[in-house]
Amino acid sequence: MMFEKPVLLRLLDRLGALATLLLPLFLVHWRGIAEGCLDGLAVGFLLRSALTRDWSWCRQGFVWPALVWWAWLVLCSLPRQMPAPAEATASLTQALLAIRFPVAAFALAFWTLQDSGTRTWCRRLIVA
Repeated sequence: MMFEKPVLLRLLDRLGALATLLLPLFLVHWRGIAEGCLDGLAVGFLLRSALTRDWSWCRQGFVWPALVWWAWLVLCSLPRQMPAPAEATASLTQALLAIRFPVAAFALAFWTLQDSGTRTWCRRLIVA
């Protein structure tokens, strides 16, 4: 099933807004759902950036320090012996997947919370 680009972008925007609004609700309880929202935001944001060919957010001041932090995390998690023990492989996998946290923050800053309606509803949910 193929979607046209505008339809896919509208769908991504709605799913991104939904994930943004669900995130504060599930961050304290049912953290597994919150993790899914974070992952969805990160993947959706990267997909939207690729579809629109808009990578201008990469030039923002706090993006590169976050990526340097992630690279340092990965570097510190590299196995120090071969064959790598299971714990070392698990640590490296966890470090590689940690990129989802800053990318989800970028998604909130440069995508979903740019919409005033989503921002208003998110504020209301957090206050409530």
